[in-house]
Amino acid sequence: MKRLLIDYLDVAPTRNWVDIQTHLNSRLVMTKTRVESTIIQRQPRFKLWQRSDPAKYKLFASDNAIHIGSFDNDESVFGNSIFLDKCVEMLHSQNSNTEKFITYGTILNEPFNKRLTLERAKFYGRNFDDDSLIDLETGETISTGESVDFFSYFVMLPIKGIVDTYYMIANNTMVEMPQMINTIINNDWMIRTLEQHDISLREFIIQPSYKDCVKIGHDMINARKAQVGIDPFGQSRAVRFTQDEFNQTLINRDDITLKVRSNMDWKKDGNYYMFDVDNSTVGWVQFKIMANAYFDFQHVNLSLQKTIVVV
Repeated sequence: MKRLLIDYLDVAPTRNWVDIQTHLNSRLVMTKTRVESTIIQRQPRFKLWQRSDPAKYKLFASDNAIHIGSFDNDESVFGNSIFLDKCVEMLHSQNSNTEKFITYGTILNEPFNKRLTLERAKFYGRNFDDDSLIDLETGETISTGESVDFFSYFVMLPIKGIVDTYYMIANNTMVEMPQMINTIINNDWMIRTLEQHDISLREFIIQPSYKDCVKIGHDMINARKAQVGIDPFGQSRAVRFTQDEFNQTLINRDDITLKVRSNMDWKKDGNYYMFDVDNSTVGWVQFKIMANAYFDFQHVNLSLQKTIVVV
C-alpha cells in the first residue's frame, strides 16, 4: 500500500500548548531499566475544539481523493480534487530523481481572489536541465521572466528510501484541516498527518530501542557490556506500532533502505545492530534514510538521519 505523510507540524497553537494537551490523553510506560518508553493513548480522550479560520482554504479527504476547498457559507462552497496516483505520475515524469517535486498552485497574473485562484490552480514542476517551469498536466514549458508571482497550496516530494512513500507540505498560512487526515483512500493509500506531538518526520520514523546500555541523553547512551544493541525502529510510531486508523503499521521494515555508519565494528542480529564498544574512545552511530535532495542536504529538520553517541 502506498503512503502519504502530510506535514502539519508548524501550525498554531504553540508547541508547549500542544504538548501539554497531548499529556492529557497519554500514559507514559517505562521499562524497568528506564532505557525505553512507550506512549499509550488513554480512553476516553479529550478531543479539543479548534476554531476554523474562514479566510483559509480547507484540506480534507474523501474515499478516493484529497480535496482543497472553501465552505465558509452555503453561497461560497467550492473546491478541487487531488488524485494521488496522478500526482505520483507527474512527480516521476520529471528529469531529476533527487530534485523532483510537484507544487499545486496558481500563477497570479491578476490580484488574488480566493475562488478564482483555486479554480485556476495547476500542477507545476521543473525541467532540471535548464530550470524552466513545466505545467505537469500538459508538459508545456511556462514562459516567464526571472520570477513569477505564484500562490502555492502544497508541495509534494518523494521519500526515495521508503518504498511508495511521499511527503506533502501544505501552505499553512492559507490552508487548514478541519479534521486531521488519518485514513485510507482509494483502497491503496494510507494517509497519516504529522502533528506537533510527532516532533518531526525523523523522530516519527527513526526512534530507536536499545539493549545492554543506559540512555543518558536524547541521542546518547552509556554501554554496560562489550556490545550494545540498537534497533533504529524499535520505538518508531511509524514502523513498530499499529496505527489504529489502519489496523496495521504504517511502514514495513522491509520497505526501508537504511544506511548505517559508525566508527565501531558492527553486525546485524535480527532487528538489532550490535556494535563493539571501544572504551578508549567515544563511539558514534549514524542511521540514515535517503529521501530527496531537499531533505538530505538543505533542510536539517526534515533530514531522515539520526546520530547516536556511545560513551
